[in-house]
Formats: sequence, C-alpha cells, structure tokens
Amino acid sequence: VPALRKAFPSLCSGSTVAGCKGVQLLPVLTAFDSLVSSFNFVHGTLGLRLSVQELLSARVKGLAHAHLKTKEDVDQAPALTVAQLRWLEFYAASADDLYEKLVACTLCFMVYARARRSDLARATHIDFDLTLDGLDGFVECRVKNPKQAKAASRRNLFLPLTALFTGLSTVPWGATFLAVRQANGLSTSGALDHPSILAKAPDADLSLIAKVRSHSCKATLMSWGGKAGLSDKTLNFLGYHSHGANMANVGYRRDALAGPLRELCGVVGSVKAGKFAPDETRSGRWREPASPVSSASVVTSPPSSAEKKEADLPVVDTSSSSDSSALEAASDGEDEQLVSSAPHFLENLLVVGGFAIAANKHNGLLHVVRQESGRLLCGRLLTAGFSVSSSVDADAKKFWPASDCEAHLVLAKAKEEGVQIVAVLTTHHHYDHAGGNEEMAKQVPGIRIYGGRIDNVAACTDPLEHCDKFNIGAIEVCALHTPGHTRGSICYHCFEAAAPQGLVFTGDTLFVAGCGRMFESTPEEFHNSLVKVLGALPAETLVYVGHDYTVKNLQFAVAVETANKNLEQMLAWAKEQKVQRKYTVPSTMRNEWLINPFLRSADDSMRSICPGCSPVEVFAKLRKQKDNF
Repeated sequence: VPALRKAFPSLCSGSTVAGCKGVQLLPVLTAFDSLVSSFNFVHGTLGLRLSVQELLSARVKGLAHAHLKTKEDVDQAPALTVAQLRWLEFYAASADDLYEKLVACTLCFMVYARARRSDLARATHIDFDLTLDGLDGFVECRVKNPKQAKAASRRNLFLPLTALFTGLSTVPWGATFLAVRQANGLSTSGALDHPSILAKAPDADLSLIAKVRSHSCKATLMSWGGKAGLSDKTLNFLGYHSHGANMANVGYRRDALAGPLRELCGVVGSVKAGKFAPDETRSGRWREPASPVSSASVVTSPPSSAEKKEADLPVVDTSSSSDSSALEAASDGEDEQLVSSAPHFLENLLVVGGFAIAANKHNGLLHVVRQESGRLLCGRLLTAGFSVSSSVDADAKKFWPASDCEAHLVLAKAKEEGVQIVAVLTTHHHYDHAGGNEEMAKQVPGIRIYGGRIDNVAACTDPLEHCDKFNIGAIEVCALHTPGHTRGSICYHCFEAAAPQGLVFTGDTLFVAGCGRMFESTPEEFHNSLVKVLGALPAETLVYVGHDYTVKNLQFAVAVETANKNLEQMLAWAKEQKVQRKYTVPSTMRNEWLINPFLRSADDSMRSICPGCSPVEVFAKLRKQKDNF
C-alpha cells in the first residue's frame, strides 16, 4: 500500500482541476467521461480519501461543460432514398463486371439485412433460405462475436443477419446475388470461403472499402420501419438487439426474427407498390395510388426524372447531391443537340451498327443509344421517357419507334393491318420488352399475356415454365426456359403441324451472330440455353431476335475468328441491308451454327481463345470479350 501511495499522488479538488485543464487539450470528446470512470474504479478498488462527488467540484463540471461545447454536430450517415436503392438493385443486375455486381449485391444485402460493414467482417456462414419456387425467402449470415460473451454468443446464434430476398425490383435482388456468387465461384451454403461476405478482387484496395459509410445501409430499412409505425420491440429485433432479461425466451423460440421480418416485408412491399413513401416528409407518407402503380424496379419500370436525380447520387455518401442535381438540371435544359440536326450522321451511325436513336417524348430531342447497354451515349439511363428507333427519316423529325414497350404503336399497326391482338409473348422482364404489357392489358380486354414464372413480368396472366405448351389459334407454342440474359428468360417456339420447324422468338437470349449480355445467370446456364435448348431446334427454324445487332455482332465474330470466310460475306451483306434500310432478321438455326461464335464454343477453331478450356469456359471468355468490344 505505501508503494501505491507513492505511485498515485494525493488527489484533491485542485489537482483534479489541473488534470481537467490538461484533458481539455485532448481531441477525444469522451475524455471527461473516461476520467470519471477512472475515479469510480480507483475508489472502488483502492479507495480514495475524498469521495468522487467531492473531486467533481463545480469548477470541474464547468470545465467539462465547456469542453462539451467544442463537440461538433454528429455527422450521421443518411438512410438511402427509395430511388437510390432502386438504382443499386438495377446496377447489381446490369453491371458488366462480375466483381462490381458482387459489390452491388453485397450492398443490397447490407440494406435488406440492416447490417454494417463490421457485421459482414464477422460473417462465418451463409445460407439462402428460399421457398420451393425459389422466388422468395431470406439470405442469412451467421456471425461470430469477437467478445465471446455468453449472452452475445447466444444472440448471434438466434438472431443471425437475415436479409429479405426480394426488394423493390421485379426480379429479386437475392436471385442476382445467388447467381453472381455462383459465377464468381463463391460458396452459397455453409461456411464462407472468405472472412467477409464482401469478397475482394485481387487488386481491390481494402482501404477504400473501409471508407464506405455502411451505417447508411443499416439505417435505411430501420428508418422505413420507424416511419411506418413498427413497434420499438420489433425494431429492436430487426436491429439484432435483445435485452438480457429475455435471452432465454429468444433462445427457446429459435425464430425470434420471424414476426418482425414479416412486418418488415409488409413495409417494403408497401414501398414497392407505391402505397408508402418513406422519403416524403420526416415521417413518410401513406397514400393510395391514383392509378395502378407497377411494382417493377428501375429494371422494368424506370424512375421519374426526379428519382433519376436522386439516383445519380453516390450510394453511401450524399454530400455531392447539390452538384449532381445541378448537372442534371443543366442537362435537361441544354440546347438542341447537334445530332438532331444532322440526319446523315445518324444514318451513318446506324449503318455502322451497335447504336440506336432515342427520342425524348417530352421535348423531341434525339439521343444516341449504345445498344445492349441500356444507357444513352452520355451515360444517362434509358427510361420510359424515350422512344427507341433503329431508323430516322430525312428531316430528322419523323420517328419510327421499334420498341416493344410502345403499346399504342403496336395497337395502331394492328388496326392498320386489320388484325386482332389476342396475346402477348413476353421473353423477359426488361422494360424494352415488357414495358407495354400493362397498357396492352388496359386497352385490350381479355388479352393473354405470357411470360416466365421466374421473371414475374408485368401484367402476366399466364406464367410459364420450361416446355409448357399452349395454342394461339392454329399455332402451337412451346415455352423454352433459357436463363442467361435474365434468370427467367423464355423463348417461344411457334409452329403448325404442316411446318414443324416453325419459328422461334428469342428475345435477348440469342441474336443473329451473337447473344445477350449475361445479367442474372451463370455461364453454364447461358451456354446450356444456347447450345442444348435452342440448339436442339430444327435447322430450318426461323430465328426472330429481340434486337437487330447483327452488324456489331459480326464485327466481333470476324475479330475472334479471322479464318471464317462465311463471316466476311455475312458482314458485307448485313451492312448493305442497313444501307437499304432492311432488316437482317430472321436468321435460321442452321445459319447461327455457321456464324455465331457463342453457339460454337466447342469447335476446334474457337479453342485458341482459351487453350485447354472447356466449352463453357470458352463461352464465358467470349462473352467477357464481347462486353468490352
């Protein structure tokens, strides 16, 4: 004890004040709290001559109060807006790079699991807990508590990180997450093969990842739940908090999150349907839509211009919102683009291939669209506010939309031809293929709208699975499930008894001399769809594709297979067709086997692309090269 007394000088009110003045120089705002805790600890273990209350005199408290005034306002990470989350899900489904898709999907997981980056760093196991049809469920991650406290360990066992599988998009973000993890060779069940669910690329800068303000992700659904009126008890469970007093109850129930998750599903569903707007006013706003609101995400129902402004903001840092809004406003008010007064330039651009023209429905301005990208050449999203065309007339004012989403144009053409529309065959959920379904359903009573069950296309009356058959008059139609471009893509083989070869509508799965981008499936699935499903059709089957990308596709094919003379001839013919404003469609399956590199990845002539690789690996490398061509 005498030695301790020498080590610790006598404490008095004066020495405490002197010590507090030194603490004021420290940048740590909790320094005074730590000092008080130290006094209490020493008094309880060694004993002090003066009580803690005597040491904390009015002068000391005044110094503490003055120090507290130097504290800056808390810089809380804001919750994501609805538009930002829709954009994040859209990017997760449409990004070209697999690693970028993985990062975007992981951010979606953090949002729907109400998790921070530190939570993911402790993840040890993953599991996709889905319904029998694979369209709904949860993504769960077990986490390890570094403190290993008994209560904390039990909480982590019975309250794992649990994310809603479906979000604001028509196609569940979780389905994209599952496909992307498979495509990256990452585990989808059991122990994680990486200490964090946010697997890093070989050249990734972890210091940049560490700067992500992940509190925005956790705050989003917690904020929505609070605004929607969920109880404190429900929100506590959704935030993975449980009082020690009820840990036994949590443990024996096993599924303490079940009820809160159901309530959260209801809130997200209301936001998706447009019934609840969490971004309107501080408390959100419940409303009944004046007209039916599509539940589709930006992928199938693009946001309004106001939402696009918000969606241009960074996902986790909204500090640049004013700059982004200013840029968007400047873009909206720009002078008439030079391209709209240069019809010859437009014609030449269309002949080159790989481009289309999009007309702004509001102001009539024409924009250049890079085909397959879903974006204008300037980088802005292609939305329902544009009409897409592959041709433009001499005075650059008459415009011929060729988009399947233009329901009124389809109806006008049907009236002109004197035919009755009785059914819509929807190949996949993307807006340029399904965006007119709801309008068609309104304008044509009793119309049948077919689409893949997994894709959940807009206004679908007849969801289809592989090999489902139905008739439209004397025509027999067979649905072919061809995952690749989307997870639930359907191709339609149509034929009559007298002509069994018939024709096939392939959407964005198969193009003339090419195939669509791989958004929601694995290379194995896409390769199987092309080679074994469509490849099994009769050689003379006519192939009607979703877009006329023939020139661009053939240019790529020539680049990867220089010795194939058929390609040079086909490319010259395709360019001539464009010059004469003629289509290159239909093709035939026989022709595709001759010119389409994606169907012929098993041929010896294609093996040089990836020596020693399997046909699927050759296909995957071809698709990657085409993405960057």
